[in-house]
Amino acid sequence: TWSPIDCLPGAKLTESGLLELMDPQEVQLWNRPPTDPVELRAAVADEAMSALTFGGNLANTSGKTWVDRSVDCQLTITTHRIVLQQNTNDNSNSNNTHARYLHLSYLVAETQMEKATMFKSPRLILATLLGELHLIFRGDKAAHNCKDAWQCLQTATRRKQWEVETKLQQMDQAVQVKTSKKVGVDAIMSRSAARHQQAANVTAQAFGGDADTLLEEAAALVKIIQKYVATVDKHESAGHQDNGGSGSGSGEMDDKANHERLTNMLSNMGMTSALRKADYKGREDAYYATLARQLADFLRPKLQNTMMTLTDVYCLYNRARGTNLISPEDLLLAVQQMNVLQLGLSHYQFPSGLRVLQDANLNQDQAAERLVEIANRTGNGGVTCQEASHLLHVSVLLAQEQLLAAERHGSLVRDETTESIRFFPNRFVEW
Repeated sequence: TWSPIDCLPGAKLTESGLLELMDPQEVQLWNRPPTDPVELRAAVADEAMSALTFGGNLANTSGKTWVDRSVDCQLTITTHRIVLQQNTNDNSNSNNTHARYLHLSYLVAETQMEKATMFKSPRLILATLLGELHLIFRGDKAAHNCKDAWQCLQTATRRKQWEVETKLQQMDQAVQVKTSKKVGVDAIMSRSAARHQQAANVTAQAFGGDADTLLEEAAALVKIIQKYVATVDKHESAGHQDNGGSGSGSGEMDDKANHERLTNMLSNMGMTSALRKADYKGREDAYYATLARQLADFLRPKLQNTMMTLTDVYCLYNRARGTNLISPEDLLLAVQQMNVLQLGLSHYQFPSGLRVLQDANLNQDQAAERLVEIANRTGNGGVTCQEASHLLHVSVLLAQEQLLAAERHGSLVRDETTESIRFFPNRFVEW
C-alpha cells in the first residue's frame, strides 16, 4: 500500500533518530512524541496522490493499493518544514523509522484550524501544491496540541525563515556595490566600515524589537558571532607565534584588553537548544528519550571504542549547550534509556560505584586485551594508573577502574609496593 506520507520527499534522521536539519538557518519549533500521534489524511479519499521516493522522484505504485490516511505519525514543526515520522513496527529503534516532510513554501493558503466536535477530532487543513491535506490530532491532549501546532505554523509561515539565506546574500552584495568604486587601502577600509555598520544595524534591529524580530535576525547574528570567533582564534594563534616577543606598546595592550573582553563575551554564548523540560510537562519519559538521543549524537564521535565518566559527560554537554543546562538527575535518567533505545552507547557502573558512558560495541574482552597490550609495551616494568591514563587519554580514576576490571577478568595481575601499584600481564595461565 501507499498513503499520503509516501507522497512527500524524505527527511534525513541522525543515527539516534533525531531530525537532521537541512539548512543552517532551520530551527526546530515544535515536537510531540509518538504518544501524541497525528494522522495525515487526503481531503479527497478516492483520488490517489502520486507516491515519491525518498529522494523526491516519482515512485512505482503498480500492484499497490491506495490508502487515504497515514496513521500514528509523530509531528515536528521547524522554521522550514512540517516533518512526519512513522515507525514501521513496534520497535522504538530509529532504524525502523522513516520520515517525510512538507516544505512550508508549498503552502498556498493560510492554514485553517477546525476544533473538535462530537464526531470529529481537531485538525489542521493544509492547502498545498500537492492538494489539500488534513493533519488530525489524536490522544488526550489533541485539542491543545492542535492549537499549539497551528500557532507555530502561523508564526513560521509569517517569518519565512527559508528566505533568510537570500536576504543575507543581498546584504553582502549591497556592501560590495557600495565599495566597488574604491581601490587600494581606501576600498579595504570602506568595506570594513560597511560591515561593522551592517553588524551594528542588525544588532540594533534584533534587540530593539520583540521576540519575533530577534528570531528573524538570528541568522545574521550567528554570522556576526562566527566572525568574532574567527577573530579570537586568529589573535590566539598570533599570540602563540609571538610568545617571548618584547613588544609592550599601548597599542598591544589595547589589543590584548579587547581580545580578553571579546573572549569573555563569547564564552557566555553557548550552544542553545530548543529542548526544554518545561515543554514536556506531563510527558517526562518523552523528554528523557529525546535528551538521550541528543546526548548520543553529541557523544558518539568522542566515544569510539572508549568510555567517559558521567561527570565528564555532564560538563562537556552543558558546556556545549551554554544555556538551558540540564541537571545531573536529568543526565542519569537519560543515559539509562540508551540501552532500550539502542543508540549505540550504553551506561555501565563499576563495582566502586563509578558510572560511565561507553561505546556499546566495547566489551570486557576487548578492553582487557588493550590493557594487556599496554602492559606488554613497557617490558617487565608493568604499568601504573598514571601511565595507563596517559596512554588511554582518560582520567586517572577511570584508568584505575579499567585496570582493576582487567584484573578481575584474569588478564592482569598487580604488584603493590610502597612506591605504587603496578599491573602486569597474567602469566600464571601460561604455566
